[in-house]
Amino acid sequence: KAYKYKYLILCNYTYVYIQKMKKKVTLSIEKIIYDEFSAHCKEEGLILSKQVEFFMKKKLKEEK
Repeated sequence: KAYKYKYLILCNYTYVYIQKMKKKVTLSIEKIIYDEFSAHCKEEGLILSKQVEFFMKKKLKEEK
């Protein structure tokens, strides 16, 4: 039981640390594009914000 308790503390600390590494943003996107991409993500079981993040990382790698 003590092992599980220590693990939960570690998970909570990691969660807080990851939250601090994230940045909330506001974007202006054409409604139809947003709606279609949002529907696509839901159909595929994807998280929309994570897909945007992947796109940004890919573009940065391409630029190097």
